[in-house]
Amino acid sequence: MVHKGEDETPTSTGTDPRGEHSVACSECCQGFHSNFDLAAHCEKDHNDGTSNFGVLGTKFNSWVDFEKNAQLSEMLHALIREQKYDLVKKCGEVIDSTLQLAPPDLMKRRPFARRLNMQTTGMGPKPTGIHPQYKTRSSLNAKKRRERKFIDDDSDVENEA
Repeated sequence: MVHKGEDETPTSTGTDPRGEHSVACSECCQGFHSNFDLAAHCEKDHNDGTSNFGVLGTKFNSWVDFEKNAQLSEMLHALIREQKYDLVKKCGEVIDSTLQLAPPDLMKRRPFARRLNMQTTGMGPKPTGIHPQYKTRSSLNAKKRRERKFIDDDSDVENEA
């Protein structure tokens, strides 16, 4: 975690009002008030050199900005995981401000590998353009009615005889 203009050890300003710890370290079972306190602890005490406890290389001007960004990020992840549509309505401005804080490379569209073999059996959706669509009974009957030859002109009968 990198902070501009601060040399002191980070402490949590957003503590749990009930005084309880919301997360615990899996190594030493010590409780913390936020995931970022846990990350700072694990980086200091349990870092074996193979893990990175940084936050996307983002630099913050103050610890308050860091915690605000962390809370917004956690809220967005919860909204996506649990599909809380009522919270989405309440947090429109928060989501917009978070997207403005996102690094520009995260907002770029990237190509992704498409599946070449799509499922074409069963009840699942079928890709368009690969197989002709099944026709409904009414469209088949309408086609039959259009193709029927009616003898409504006596001249056709006389010409055949």
